[in-house]
Amino acid sequence: MATSIPYKTIQADLFRIRQIIQKNQETKNPKKRISLEQIAQSLAPFLEMDSEEILKRLNDSRSLVVLKKKVELSAWEKIEAFQWPGILGVDEYQRRYPEGRNASHVLGYVDSEGNGKDGIEASMDHYLKGIDGWYVSEHDASRHEIRAYRSQDAPVKMVTLFHLHWIKQFNTLLKKS
Repeated sequence: MATSIPYKTIQADLFRIRQIIQKNQETKNPKKRISLEQIAQSLAPFLEMDSEEILKRLNDSRSLVVLKKKVELSAWEKIEAFQWPGILGVDEYQRRYPEGRNASHVLGYVDSEGNGKDGIEASMDHYLKGIDGWYVSEHDASRHEIRAYRSQDAPVKMVTLFHLHWIKQFNTLLKKS
């Protein structure tokens, strides 16, 4: 069976960042001033990019730019801790297949948007995407859940495309032939 791995696409809302920088230039407290260089240097280790490359993207003339795609959630949490205005993490998912390319002609594949494009991925796409639910809860300062107020789970539709056992059996047959 394939699984969906969550990632973040890190974007910069340059319009918002420019507004904040301009507003902060007017303040007399130098500790409250931020610069594009500070943002780039703080993001570089977590995005595994050179700060000069990030700075180049932050100086772009557009109002919204992608800094990096497929950033691990642990790195995003560290970036989020800086609380830089205008730095956004957009949810993204990538399908992973435990047996790699074996049976790929039957399973199919998904495009960059997560839509099934061939094989079972395409024919069962509406089941695999599921239905969004929601959940509201209260957390303390350490981000521990205190209590749940309400939730609505999506109706469960479990579709087993290929049981892992059968994929392994298929691989064994392929290796013998």
